[in-house]
Amino acid sequence: MDIATQKKWNRAAKNFDLMASKGAEWRWAPHKKALFSRMEGRVLFLALGTGLDIAAFPPGKNITAIDISPRMLALAQPRIAAYDGVINAQVMDVHELAFDGASFDQVFTSCTFCSVPDPVEGLRALRRVLKPGGALFMFEHTGSHYYPFN
Repeated sequence: MDIATQKKWNRAAKNFDLMASKGAEWRWAPHKKALFSRMEGRVLFLALGTGLDIAAFPPGKNITAIDISPRMLALAQPRIAAYDGVINAQVMDVHELAFDGASFDQVFTSCTFCSVPDPVEGLRALRRVLKPGGALFMFEHTGSHYYPFN
């Protein structure tokens, strides 16, 4: 577990919704809904955070979600509970995925890889857990020079 990254996101958790939900999330919501509407089969969602993306998930899915921050996932619990489907959220580092190889039909990321310390290794880890012919769907943006997004 990358403890430095985990501490960074644990510190950011209490203010994350205030920083992220009103501007970018509002503008991006239609695009995220369109991308997430493609969820099928066994789905892994990387970096659930406080669960802001859950509102864009299609109903009735069974999703495995991970995040490096236990505080983020604690704040996500009301959104997880309100989701019309199943979300199994776990504290996990993308660099140390505890899933067997070829476990998922699809992997989704959302504004995540700007914060992954070693993005190439993170992508390799996701590739390992994708089934042959599986699909990786990414809604990403560039990095930032502003805390906590740097």
